[in-house]
Amino acid sequence: MLPDEKVFYIYDLPKSVTTDILLSKKIQDITGSELKKLPQIIKNPDKPFYSAIITFPNERFEKVSKKLRHFEINLEGGKYTLRGLPYDKELTFANKENIKK
Repeated sequence: MLPDEKVFYIYDLPKSVTTDILLSKKIQDITGSELKKLPQIIKNPDKPFYSAIITFPNERFEKVSKKLRHFEINLEGGKYTLRGLPYDKELTFANKENIKK
């Protein structure tokens, strides 16, 4: 991640139809903002859905994060409601000592 970029997480991606290219296109359609890098799909076999990490330039982050807080996409097999959250260092496992206080 570059210093002029912020990270955004997308949750509840359906396992059966999610690819980084398809997700990238859908995100670009929703936000009107071109992605410099493909989303990184997090595939945890123990969870029912995938997650993704996306980076956006700082100047577009506020606008994009509002559009991606809750949104719907049409994929093969139906319409899916997804949710997104900006990365927050304060809520990471690395910061566990401060969270317990």
